[in-house]
Amino acid sequence: MPAVIILSGLLPPVLWTLFIRSRDRDDREPWRAVIGAFLLGAVPVVTLTLFVGARLLDVGAFLGVVVEAPLVEESLKLLALLAFGLVVRAYDEPVDGMVYGAAIGFGFAAVENILYFNVQADQAPETLATLIVLRSFGSAVMHGVVAAWVGHAHGLVRHAGGTWGAVLVALGQAMAIHMVWNAMSFLGLAGLIVNVILLPIFIVRGFVPRFRRSLAESPGRQGGSLGGRVNRPASP
Repeated sequence: MPAVIILSGLLPPVLWTLFIRSRDRDDREPWRAVIGAFLLGAVPVVTLTLFVGARLLDVGAFLGVVVEAPLVEESLKLLALLAFGLVVRAYDEPVDGMVYGAAIGFGFAAVENILYFNVQADQAPETLATLIVLRSFGSAVMHGVVAAWVGHAHGLVRHAGGTWGAVLVALGQAMAIHMVWNAMSFLGLAGLIVNVILLPIFIVRGFVPRFRRSLAESPGRQGGSLGGRVNRPASP
């Protein structure tokens, strides 16, 4: 496998992970834990996805991509975060669920990108370059932000009195977003345009406010959001 394929698949998710970690300016997560979460998404989650996918019924390309893949992948990302939380003491406040959830999602996206780019390696250079850009700023981001979305709900369960029902709702929302994203891939240019429009809307109107809220729900916060400062509400 060419080094450029590995680097192209790995580097953007790594940079996205570093960016999310850096936004928690008051109490950044330790490097060892963040790397561990990234590797958890990159190796066990991808391996289990391939294992489970090989044993599911053959429902055809469309249902396999649009329904089965999101159900399996988002479920396994959540299971990875649950296991991670059992052994990592640094996961000690609500916002950490978003940081570690994102790291798991981006780790998954890195390996998925590498596998995808390797399959497409015989394409013309300009075609491959376009695919790299689209996946680096498209599907890789989608994987990270929806995993962080679920991570927020899990962080609240661990540290702020959240409910498991809210985790299941967040998981369902992540699966739905993933399903829509994958479905658009069957519509060619029209689907690409829809995804290019919908993903930034979700990030700006959904993910960013939730990240800011998770900072406010975490103790001792004075700032460090994805844009602007967050002050924790005063205790009554």
